[in-house]
This record gives sequence, C-alpha cells and structure tokens, in this order.
Amino acid sequence: MRRVISSRWFEPSVLRHEVGAFPLESLGASITAKRSRQPLFMYAETGRGRDVGAGRFDCEIVTVSPAELVAADQYYYYTAPIRGFSNWEELVSTRGAYCSIWVGSRGSTTQSHYDVADNVLVQSVGRKRVRVWSPGEHGPFHVFPDAHPRARKAQADVDTPTDRFPLRRRLGQPVLDVCLGPGDAVRIPAFWFHHCEALDFSVSFNVFAPSEAALAASSVLGSSVPLFEEDDWKKALSSELAKLLDRDVTGFLRDIDDSRFEPLRAAYERDDESGPPPTFSSKRPRSPPPGYNPKDEEARRSLALGRCLDNAGPAAAPGVQELVLAHLAELWGLAATQGDVLWIQRMLGDRRQATSSS
Repeated sequence: MRRVISSRWFEPSVLRHEVGAFPLESLGASITAKRSRQPLFMYAETGRGRDVGAGRFDCEIVTVSPAELVAADQYYYYTAPIRGFSNWEELVSTRGAYCSIWVGSRGSTTQSHYDVADNVLVQSVGRKRVRVWSPGEHGPFHVFPDAHPRARKAQADVDTPTDRFPLRRRLGQPVLDVCLGPGDAVRIPAFWFHHCEALDFSVSFNVFAPSEAALAASSVLGSSVPLFEEDDWKKALSSELAKLLDRDVTGFLRDIDDSRFEPLRAAYERDDESGPPPTFSSKRPRSPPPGYNPKDEEARRSLALGRCLDNAGPAAAPGVQELVLAHLAELWGLAATQGDVLWIQRMLGDRRQATSSS
C-alpha cells in the first residue's frame, strides 16, 4: 500500500511524543457522544431509507464531559475530525488525507466493517484490540446491502455466532490480531474488514487517505447503467455481470442473497414490521445518457475494474472484485426495478419456498 503519512511519523519517539499523552481537556468542557448498554457501535448513513435489521445497534446521543467517559458504567463512543488542537498537518504527507479522533469507554467496540480509504490507526491512551480480515471474508460477515443505511458494516457479530447469521461460522481467523498500546500504529488498506475493541478507556487517532483501488472502484460504480428492457432485465443484468465476473453469475447472486438480503427479510418478518418493505432510490439514471455506446462503456468499466484489482493486490483482489460487483449488481437491480429492494428476490425467485417444497 502506498505510504500515506510521513516517515518521521513512524519513529517511536515521535509517536509517543505526539500521541502518547493526549490531554482530554483539548476536547473542551463537553462532547456529544453515543451511549449504549451494548458494546457494538456503528454509524448510519442518512437518506438511505429505513434501518431494517439494525435495531440492536441503536444508541442514545448524549452530552457528557470527557472525564465521564473514563469512569463510565455504560458504553460510550465519540469520534470527530481533528481541528485546532494538534499539529497533525505537519505529519500527513498525502493530499486528500484527513485525521479523526476516536474516544471510547472500556469495552466500546467499532463493529466489523470495511472502509473505502486507506487507514492508519494510532493508539494514544489505553489499549485497543484490532482484528483484520481480508476482503474475501465478506460472506461470513453478512454485510448490510449497499443501499442500506449501514452499508459496509457487518450484520453478524464476530464473537457470537447465531442461527440468524449462519455463514458467520465460516469466518476464518483474522490475518492480524494485535493489541495496540500508546504510540503503536496499524495500517489497514481499503476494503479490508476490521473490528476494534477498547480494552481500557481509549483514545485513538486515525488518518484516512485516498485509496487507488477505491478510486478505480468508484469509476466502475459510476459508469452508465445499461439499458434494461422491462420484460428482459434479468437476462440483461446477468449478461452484463458475466462480462466482469470470474464465476457463475447465478451462484454469485445466490451467495449475495444468502449473506446480505435473507437476514434482513427474516428480520423484517420477525419484527412484524407494518406495511410493505422499504424502497430505496438507486441514485442512477435508468436510461443511458445521449451518445451512450454500450461497447465503449463496457471497455471503460472493465479497465477500471482491472485498475482496482491491480491496486488492491493479489491477496485482496478476489474479495475486492466480489465486493465491487455486489455493489454494482445492486445499483443495476435497483435501477431496473425502480428502487425495489426485493430486486434480487425477483431475479432469483422465492428460494425459501423452492427449498421447502423440494
């Protein structure tokens, strides 16, 4: 992965001087934090419809003093961009990078997820356990769909397998499992899953920097949506995906359905939600723009995917390919069905009914 911060930042003496004794008063007299009786935290993206299947991650938004987080009897979680109280700008050497602070009470945990930026996490106060998995493990994490408010986050808990998330039992051991102390740093490339647990009251900093793999992926996802005829969209969608996939399209979509969508359908039914399932906007034009040339667009999409996988590296490329194409399939499915979140069920048929009758 490309270096995202200056080499001076990696000198132990500099790390410990810059982050080893962070003064909490720098945060001000009070901060707005999340509070919960359970330890797992994640953020939700607005404007993406209802938060189906994520009720257990709900939390309160409270105003507290930084000192209250140290002796908290519940779980607290705070993050914000760094402004005005540090000289991080002198240490960051990549254009477009930005820094954030992460503060959590003992046990507070960032739920497993992947980012679309390269990430360097530095520990300042307390200890933090960080576990990292390759992008190829996306299935066992039961990642929320990309149109869901919790996109890129895991539905499943890495430490508690349940029947609600059956693929979780296939999750392999993390490729990295470390305990960070003050002055320690870990680098996490874009698309790699990570799960971060505060073993003590914890203060961390991180640097997010643009990822060449993610930038290329955005070119794939931002390409023009193919022209899907209403009576033939399923065949057309499969044909377009087949040009980019290294495996059977139907098998790929079934795996995505089992991992991402089936747990949400089950949650919707279990929670006795009223009314029809939610719908989301695809945020893409249904028809290609004027001058659209399908062959040219296919070539651009294929080249962009190739750049993405080259930059991801051989260890990550297969998983990154599936993450990007799962997102692309969802964009196309929503575009073809005018935002119906059941597009994949319409494409594959009612598999639960077919299984029960066989």
